[in-house]
Amino acid sequence: MRQPTTRFMRKNCIVLTVLFALLLCLGLRECLVPTVLAQDWEPSIRKFEEDDKVNRPKPGGIVITGASSIRRWDTLVADMKPLDVMNRGFGGSQYSDLNEYAKGS
Repeated sequence: MRQPTTRFMRKNCIVLTVLFALLLCLGLRECLVPTVLAQDWEPSIRKFEEDDKVNRPKPGGIVITGASSIRRWDTLVADMKPLDVMNRGFGGSQYSDLNEYAKGS
């Protein structure tokens, strides 16, 4: 014989359903909406271009790019010896930002 559902159990079921729906909506929002708004990276890119005019990159060199972890890697060139590397990190950037500027080259 089936026991009657108590008011407490029904209330908990409703609360859990609403909580689940809320968490599902938040998860979908994270997937659909970029978490960081587009930023203006032009000053960083312009600095790279100015540096390249003064100290031209060697053909066949390796460009290391990324966010602040790359930008602040002060010993990158020494750490990567004997490879010819160039640090092109700009803090806070995402791969979508990198792709945007790579299209312009």
